[in-house]
Amino acid sequence: MSELRNITSAVSEWANSLPRGLWIVTGLYLLVNLILAVLAVPGASLAQGGDSGSYWNPALALLKHGGFVQLDNPAEPDFYRTPLYPLMIAGLIWLFGESPGAVVVVQLCLLFGTGLIFRDTVRNWLPGWENFGMGLIVLNPNLLGTAHLIQSETLYLFFMAIGFWALLRIVREDFRWHNSLTIGLSLAAACLAKPTSQFLVVVIPIALPLIALVAGARSEWVRLLVQGATAAVVALAIMAPWASKLASNGNGYALSAHEIRYRYLWDQVMMLEANLHGISYHAAAGRIIAPGSYHANVIAAQGERWATLSKTERYAVLEQHGYGAIFSYPPEVIFRVMARSVAQFMVSGGAGNLHNLLGTDTGRLNQVWFKTSQQDVGGMLKSFFGGAPPGALFISIVCLGFALVARLIGLVGVVAIWQSRQFALLLTLLGLIGYFVAVHLFHGNSRYRIPVEPAMMLLVLFGLQAMWDWFRTRRPGKPAEDTSGR
Repeated sequence: MSELRNITSAVSEWANSLPRGLWIVTGLYLLVNLILAVLAVPGASLAQGGDSGSYWNPALALLKHGGFVQLDNPAEPDFYRTPLYPLMIAGLIWLFGESPGAVVVVQLCLLFGTGLIFRDTVRNWLPGWENFGMGLIVLNPNLLGTAHLIQSETLYLFFMAIGFWALLRIVREDFRWHNSLTIGLSLAAACLAKPTSQFLVVVIPIALPLIALVAGARSEWVRLLVQGATAAVVALAIMAPWASKLASNGNGYALSAHEIRYRYLWDQVMMLEANLHGISYHAAAGRIIAPGSYHANVIAAQGERWATLSKTERYAVLEQHGYGAIFSYPPEVIFRVMARSVAQFMVSGGAGNLHNLLGTDTGRLNQVWFKTSQQDVGGMLKSFFGGAPPGALFISIVCLGFALVARLIGLVGVVAIWQSRQFALLLTLLGLIGYFVAVHLFHGNSRYRIPVEPAMMLLVLFGLQAMWDWFRTRRPGKPAEDTSGR
């Protein structure tokens, strides 16, 4: 009994030592997620996850057939998705049964863990803002909605946040080996959850010495070059088994199959087609494969050989011509759609996932997006907001408002970092954000912004700090307030 009292006393002492701000953020996080869980449409986590089936079915196939194969046809391999998220789902199904609830709970824990990691990052750069910064992650509408659905982004974000934490330690001139190796390990894990960040692996040997040079530690650039090269080799070694598996099945030495690379490129073509002709996304999907289209001409050019190709080989041919199809559009269309993509990446609120989870006008929202002219963005917004029920309107306003305010304050943060001459930090944050803007070409949206939400929220915190400092200088005689509880 005395031992139990000692344990209880130790736990109580530890809990009391934690900042009040951390407890407030944790309590709000639990409350908000409890409300979302109660209000969620039953089964929405899986049914409304967008591409959730492309992760869920491979997990079931792993348990049923013991490999990455089609669930209903084990003779056919399934490499459409990278392996880590289906493996996580399979493990949770094996432990808790075939219910998405366990996956959602784990994802909520991962999001909370991401918040704690970001909290430590903020404490290193802006002490006093760490609890508020954690709140910007765990209560971020874009991240909350995703965590309640069967989507790989929450797992992906967790690994990216670890790498981001280690990267910013290097920016602060902590050049110890474990930081570089942490970047390599976390980036490899992130790539196996979602391959979007794969090109960052080859950038590591360049980025780390560049950071040292910009930070003023010029004598350390060779050391960082060696560390970066080693981190890249470690990451490549971890990813190699999966890449080899794809190569042995005709997909080349890559992290994703020809099929998904084909779909990625031709989705970009679809958006260009929709914008060029002022038609809906669904209408463009039919046009780009219609007789006489670039797609149809690629197939026709293969002649009789096309009939002899396997499905994987056909996707490979079409993938090879994807960039040709993109550059067949007028430059003004390409730049117009790219500008819109950047705007969507930056300020879209992520309300769609919450609408899907809560069943607030989901059908009409999908109709507005997929069946309205892609040239008429104003008409889309007017159509949705004009007929949305109060619940859907509230969610959309909160999400969009959060994103807009965050971007505006983030701009203040950019100026503040520049004025404080923290150029290595600014280069790192803007470079990381710019990478994810670029790789999504014409399809920028809130979902693709998820891995850089920590970088964007750090800009927000620098902006808030600058605004707070400005406010205090305008109130002479007022003592500086303690911000340690934030």
